[in-house]
Amino acid sequence: MVFPQITGLFAAALTFLYLGLTFRIILLRNRHKVFLGSGGGSQPELEVAIRTHANFAEFVPLAILLLGLIEASVVDERILWSIGGVLLIARIAHAIGLHYNNFVGRAIGTMGTNLVLVIEAILLIRSYVVGTQVHVTIDVNSA
Repeated sequence: MVFPQITGLFAAALTFLYLGLTFRIILLRNRHKVFLGSGGGSQPELEVAIRTHANFAEFVPLAILLLGLIEASVVDERILWSIGGVLLIARIAHAIGLHYNNFVGRAIGTMGTNLVLVIEAILLIRSYVVGTQVHVTIDVNSA
């Protein structure tokens, strides 16, 4: 089995975004002296940060898993780069849109993430229906 390098790269990049969202919550909880939760609704900025983080955690793992399965099915690398790129841009746009209460950024993030999931599901179903041809080359000289 070949390591899914493209998926790994996008997973790593998205991990840094996830950590950034996590640290934002930590900073806001410290600033507002909230030990757990969002302060009972008294800190809207903290509630938004928590929901931004949670939304990321709800959608990104599935998208990355599907991307890895697609990569394992040996599709054109351009498709992987496109899907991963749209996902990364969508998640950045979503985070910025929520942070700045910007509908356009949030909409781009939401639509982009959902578009990625739909495309990934279609590609995986197509892979099953059509059958993916995996080409294995064995070099007898290296044995």
